[in-house]
Amino acid sequence: MNNVSTIVVCNRRHLAIFDVKSTPTRLHVDELLAPSNTDWILDIKRSVLDPNRLIILTTSRIFWVDVTASGEDHDDISSSGARVVLSYRHFRDANDGSLKLTVLGDENGNTINIKSIYLLIVSSFGLHLVREVLPR
Repeated sequence: MNNVSTIVVCNRRHLAIFDVKSTPTRLHVDELLAPSNTDWILDIKRSVLDPNRLIILTTSRIFWVDVTASGEDHDDISSSGARVVLSYRHFRDANDGSLKLTVLGDENGNTINIKSIYLLIVSSFGLHLVREVLPR
C-alpha cells in the first residue's frame, strides 16, 4: 500500500487487493466476512502512521489489516497479501449503514473515530504499534 502498484477494491461484501506491477495479480486476503455473516463493509481508511495497514469498518467490527505487496517481504514472496492484525467489536447499531471512520495519528498511535449521521455520538478507539521486543 506504500507503493503505487498496489490497489484495494471492495464492495459491501468483498475486499480484494491487487498488485498491478507488470502483470496484475490478486493478492491473498484473510476472510473478513464469512458467507453466512450479514455484516457489510462500510468504510476503509489507511493508517496514518503505517501506510501498509488498513482500517476497515463493518456494521459490527473494526479490522486492522496489514498489507504486504509482492516483493516487499524479502524473506518470503508467498507471504504477500493482507493479514488481519486485530478484529474488535465496536458495539454501534448494526443497522446503521451511515457509519464512517475518521483516522487521526500522533506519536502514540492511531485514534479511530466512528460517527453516524443519525446519532450524534462519536466512538473512539486507540490502535498502538509495539515496535520493541520486551526483555523476558
